[in-house]
Amino acid sequence: MVQVLVVLVITAGLLMWGRIRTDVVALCSMLALVLMGIITPQEGLAGFSNPVVIMIGVSVSASLCFRSPIATTPNAMVMSVGRYSFMDYVRVGLPLQAIVLVAMVWLIPLIYPL
Repeated sequence: MVQVLVVLVITAGLLMWGRIRTDVVALCSMLALVLMGIITPQEGLAGFSNPVVIMIGVSVSASLCFRSPIATTPNAMVMSVGRYSFMDYVRVGLPLQAIVLVAMVWLIPLIYPL
């Protein structure tokens, strides 16, 4: 149980850090669970059989651009008009991104069970 929590915390930290591509982080965390013997390879790949789960996860992950004004055009437009600094986006966007990430990890399996 502790191993799962460690992998979960590391995965969430890497996703919020944003320096490593999200698909690489997700595959590495799944691979870590398989290599530690927590799940079987069949269980690790079972989520890829339902395209709805993949679609929801990818669409929500792609829209997590709250902490950077250069992520989307509307963010850049609001930055110049509202005279916001880059750190204003980080200050508000990072906690918001963490909240959405936790909600996504909790709600997607509830709404779309495998």
